[in-house]
Amino acid sequence: MFEHARAIVLEYLGLDARKYTVIFCSPHRAEILTQLLGPGRFRVLSSEDFHLPLGIRAVAAEKRALPSGVPFQTGGGTVKIVSPDSVLWADAPDKFEAGTPMIINAIALARALQLVKSFGPGAFAPEY
Repeated sequence: MFEHARAIVLEYLGLDARKYTVIFCSPHRAEILTQLLGPGRFRVLSSEDFHLPLGIRAVAAEKRALPSGVPFQTGGGTVKIVSPDSVLWADAPDKFEAGTPMIINAIALARALQLVKSFGPGAFAPEY
């Protein structure tokens, strides 16, 4: 489901999965990552854009723009192999999703995107 959520984000944004990857992260991590990527190299969707308090951002980044080397934040999932002398970092998007993944939040955001696509941008707008 987590990988399917990435595909839904790319479809919603109309981006090619061969050129872009989706990284789910907190607002703070999204800010750091987008600064590293540089202008015009990414698109960001926030759960807040849809009036949903999920605390998640989906950063659709150009694969070729992703920084190489040590990720800006390390932790669970960012590493493939660790040995006494070296570290083999995971591939994107895992390399940039340190710690416990926000699986439920990502799936909820992806489902919200599907509903917005079906019912329009006001699907989650509060009624006043």
